[in-house]
Amino acid sequence: MVRYKNSNGESIRISMEPKSNILELPSIGGFTPEEIGEDAFKGCKTITTAIIPEGVTAIRRGAFAGCTYLKDVVLPDSLETIEDNAFEACDIRYIRLPKNLKNLTSKAFYPNNKDVYIDVHQDNKYLHKFNGALYNASMTILIYVPKHINKFTIPRTVEYIERRAFAECSKLESIDIPDKVACIGVEAFRGCTMLHNVKFHSDDTMIFDGAFEYCVNLSSIDLPANMQHIHPNVFACCYNLGAVVMPDNLKIIHSGAFCDCPALTKVKIYSNDIEEICLHAFDHCPNTDLEIYKNRDGIDMDTDAIKGELEFPQNEQDFVMSAA
Repeated sequence: MVRYKNSNGESIRISMEPKSNILELPSIGGFTPEEIGEDAFKGCKTITTAIIPEGVTAIRRGAFAGCTYLKDVVLPDSLETIEDNAFEACDIRYIRLPKNLKNLTSKAFYPNNKDVYIDVHQDNKYLHKFNGALYNASMTILIYVPKHINKFTIPRTVEYIERRAFAECSKLESIDIPDKVACIGVEAFRGCTMLHNVKFHSDDTMIFDGAFEYCVNLSSIDLPANMQHIHPNVFACCYNLGAVVMPDNLKIIHSGAFCDCPALTKVKIYSNDIEEICLHAFDHCPNTDLEIYKNRDGIDMDTDAIKGELEFPQNEQDFVMSAA
C-alpha cells in the first residue's frame, strides 16, 4: 500500500494497481503520497519505469521486489529512506540517489544479476561516492561495491563493512581488511567465488553471519586473534577451505560455521577460553579432525558438532611431532 497524507496531517493507505508500464502516483482528494509501503508493488511485471513524486520520504522493505522489468527509477529530493530489498531482483542498471537520502544499505538492490551504477546528488550530506563504491559521508561505512571489480582497496577510514557490501563480486580475487575495520557485516563477501586471499590488519575485527559463505576458492585464512565468536555460516560452502588458524581468544564456534567445507582437514584450537562448539558447526566436513589443546573439561560440544575425529593431545609438543 501507499500512504497518503493531507495538509492537516491526516493519513490514509491506498492499495494501487499500476495501469501502465510507467508508475506515477497521483494526488487524491487533497492527499499526496508520503510513503511507499512494504511489498506495495512486489512482483508487478508490468512496471518498467517508476517516477516517485516529491513528498515521498520512504520506500519500505520489498516495495518493488520482483519487479523484474523495472529498469528506470526517478527518486525525489524528499526521499530519506530506502529499506532492505526495496528493489530486489529488478532490472535497474542506474540510479541517482537524491540529496536528502540518508538511510540506505546495499541490500536495497540485492540480489540483482548485474551491477547497479549508483550516482549521488552533489548536495547529499549523508552519502559519498568514491572510486565507484558507496560510503557514508565520513567514509567510515562501506555500503556498496560494484560487482564487476577484480581489485579493490578499502580506504583506511573504513570502520564497518556493510552487510552484502561485496556480495556476488565474482571477480574479486583478494582483499586487505584495514586495521580500523571493527565489523564485517552479514554476508559481506558472500558469493565472491574467485576470492582466495583475505588479510586482516587488526586482531579485533568481528565477522558476522555468512560473511564468506560460498567463497568457493578461499583455501586458507588467518582469523583475527581477539575474535571470540565464529558466527553461523561464516565459512559455509567454502569448498576449497583447507586450513584455518583459530583465534587465540575463541569462545564459541556457532552452528554451521564451517558446514559444507569438504577440504577442511585439521582444525586446531589453542584458546584457553573455548566454551562451546555448537550443533552442526562442521556439518558435511568428512575430512575434518578437531584438535583441542586447552580448557578440555570446560567445553560444551554437541555430539553432532563434528563428524570427523576429535583429539585431545597431551601437549603442544605432541602435535609438533605428529605434524612433522
